[in-house]
Amino acid sequence: MGKAGALRPGRLSSSGACQPITIPVPSREGLTGRSLEGIWQALKVFRDSDVDPGKLEITTMKGPKRAVRRHGPVQGHRTDLHGGRRFPPEEY
Repeated sequence: MGKAGALRPGRLSSSGACQPITIPVPSREGLTGRSLEGIWQALKVFRDSDVDPGKLEITTMKGPKRAVRRHGPVQGHRTDLHGGRRFPPEEY
């Protein structure tokens, strides 16, 4: 058993950084993200822009979101980074 409060994979540190982990991206075998928030942001679809694979590398909660002012209203999330089904917000 480790020290109380010791960092374990997937646990946030006091700085908000996650320990390095990989999480499978749904509907995409072999593709992983570094955090759940990163996967959620990567699959988000806006009126003026689609998915953003770069968000899969997010490891902190500092500035992970894409701005509605820049990309337009959120249209939902895709099931895949390569044109999978789009779920509108009311379906999740």
